[in-house]
Amino acid sequence: MYGRPGLDFIVKLPTSWDETRVLEGSVGYYITVARPRGKEWYIGSMADNSARELTIALSFICREHSLRRFTLTTPLPPIGRRN
Repeated sequence: MYGRPGLDFIVKLPTSWDETRVLEGSVGYYITVARPRGKEWYIGSMADNSARELTIALSFICREHSLRRFTLTTPLPPIGRRN
């Protein structure tokens, strides 16, 4: 959509959540959050310009819920250099 990777996914995301849980993070470096909307959980991470691999425990999600994976790894230019 509109030549932007991941935009189709972002457009479909809810804009309000039942709660927000910070799963892991370090101020100024990265953050990982989990947010439910009804019975669906959305988990996402943001980081500075450093590449990272994270292992996230999902034990807080009830076992009857299925898990699907979506990975978006689109490096963006630093702020101030965007066209």
